[in-house]
Amino acid sequence: MGSTGISLQVSGDGDRAVLHAAIWEAARDFLDMYTGSPAYETAYSYLSEAIPHEKDLGGWGVDGDWLRWMFPDFAGCCAVSSNIWVHWLQLAFAADWDRFVQLAGQHGLEIVSERPALDGLLANDGSYVTLRGEVWSVDEKGLYGDDKHLPIADLDPDELARHAEACERCMCGPCAMLRPEPGICGVTMVWASMTSGEQGADE
Repeated sequence: MGSTGISLQVSGDGDRAVLHAAIWEAARDFLDMYTGSPAYETAYSYLSEAIPHEKDLGGWGVDGDWLRWMFPDFAGCCAVSSNIWVHWLQLAFAADWDRFVQLAGQHGLEIVSERPALDGLLANDGSYVTLRGEVWSVDEKGLYGDDKHLPIADLDPDELARHAEACERCMCGPCAMLRPEPGICGVTMVWASMTSGEQGADE
């Protein structure tokens, strides 16, 4: 059984455990804007077992100056859910970084880690697509769910086109909305920034 995840290094005298929880909550709020489709239900249901599992192993929480969010693949049975959460969390950190820096400051801490590059993530990180009411990881041979596989031969023409597009660039909800047609991305990011600012003002 393996796990994959993401960590942030912090410094300061504040409560790291409280910040860890606050960052996860803020990241979930950000991602919820883009993952409301029923196609993502499996990925969200996965968390109910994944998070307690990693807490028991020490992969979810605080390790010195590091805040860790690890996602187990449960012996390969949940590899897609595990990897997509790392992908999504990286996107959230990259796109809404100022919000997380603000949270750290509110908790007497500073994020030392560098901000992930959003352009790089959108261009090169992850290859996912929603088809037939589910989210899939894709490669040249077909589509893969946590416990299923759709070979190329089983796809209809429209699905083949979606598969080909996802092989070129990730088409999960967050990627598709953070990398949309010109003009839309700016509106989306301004709205997200305004939402974060309003939350900060209320705290």
